[in-house]
Amino acid sequence: MLELINRYEHGFVSIPVILACREKGLFELVKQKRMTHQQIAKAMGANTGHLQVALRMMQSLGWLSKNEVDEYSLTDNTQAYLSIPEEILELYSLPIESYLLGKEKPGIIKNWIELSQQQWNINDRTIADLLDGVLIIPIMLGLHKHNLL
Repeated sequence: MLELINRYEHGFVSIPVILACREKGLFELVKQKRMTHQQIAKAMGANTGHLQVALRMMQSLGWLSKNEVDEYSLTDNTQAYLSIPEEILELYSLPIESYLLGKEKPGIIKNWIELSQQQWNINDRTIADLLDGVLIIPIMLGLHKHNLL
């Protein structure tokens, strides 16, 4: 159970970073050729500190590898990022606490729960767990905060 909760937490944090990397073209850039952190930052006009965190995150997911001269390249697992729906970001602005306290329409998370039950209509269980984290972590935190858990 703890392992699953850790995956959910990882998803809650990593999904927006993955989508930002996708939107800014990180994966396409590194697909073209091996590049160092500094080369990537220059090409993307990125903050080097934030980029370093994102690159480490992509390494931990197994999507990027780094060689002995600190050049990054895509791994064979990278295509998974394409299956992450952009709409998932809407969950970060949902009033989950108000919903849990009965102050919101009962259906505000219904569609999200159905998507989760359908494994987000994707074949990659790891990505589905990361997406579940975006839904489950705010619910768990809200339940805990209001002594409902």
